Amino acid sequence: MCEQKIRRHLLLPAAAVLLLSGCYNDVYELPSDARELEQATYVNENDPEDTYCTILYGGREFACYGTINNEFRHSDVLACVGYSDGDTNERICKLKATNDYLMSKYVNGIMDQPIFYRAIDTMGKEIFTPPYIDSLDYDIWNGENSKEGDL
Repeated sequence: MCEQKIRRHLLLPAAAVLLLSGCYNDVYELPSDARELEQATYVNENDPEDTYCTILYGGREFACYGTINNEFRHSDVLACVGYSDGDTNERICKLKATNDYLMSKYVNGIMDQPIFYRAIDTMGKEIFTPPYIDSLDYDIWNGENSKEGDL
């Protein structure tokens, strides 16, 4: 009887962890044809000291824009399209709501929050930003390079 209680106390939390961790992991799975996405550097034309690491995907360049808020759901992710910086744990994903943003998610961290990248070609344009993305107010998106009312 005592042995059964011990098993139950050990197995129940382990099963719960496995169940919860498996609920959304499949959306972050690398596809069989996954490739490392090329990175580049964007230099703010108004300030050469203001540079940003960018991701190249689908013929577009994406620069860091923001992070998540409480409205984000893993179901907002369409699919994982590759990885970055030589690390297959740093997954780059497309979003269901828009093609103007990508999301970077580190999959082997417990508390790692996703980061959203916005397409450079949307600079100065009014575009749809999903409600679960909070801007980090980078100069690239708030400065002289973008039109007023962009964000």
